[in-house]
Amino acid sequence: MPRTPHGWRTVRVTLEAMTSTTGESGFPVETFAPLGDVWAYRAAGTATELLAAAQLAERIAYEWRIPFRADCDPDVVDVPRSRRLVWAGRVHDVVEAARIDGRKLEIRLVTREKVTGA
Repeated sequence: MPRTPHGWRTVRVTLEAMTSTTGESGFPVETFAPLGDVWAYRAAGTATELLAAAQLAERIAYEWRIPFRADCDPDVVDVPRSRRLVWAGRVHDVVEAARIDGRKLEIRLVTREKVTGA
């Protein structure tokens, strides 16, 4: 497990890329395929609650630091639109991506996981 200036990368995550095809109905169909596994640093999550569709929903945001990857470079790839992260069997949508200090060492990802409750 490599050490970063922000802490130890102790969490193994899978990065996935979206591909868009046209379904039989003629409408776009979005699917995700694995790009690979990486070690990541995960900061403590923050939660917000909202009322949606008559159910209380909790949105949990996590900040991740991953090693720089050209296929996730936010200066080249629309990371929030075309990438997601899977950790502990749960899908996390990327809502923000940036290089750390503008260099090609690490990428900071902010993700949201939706957890529904009663």
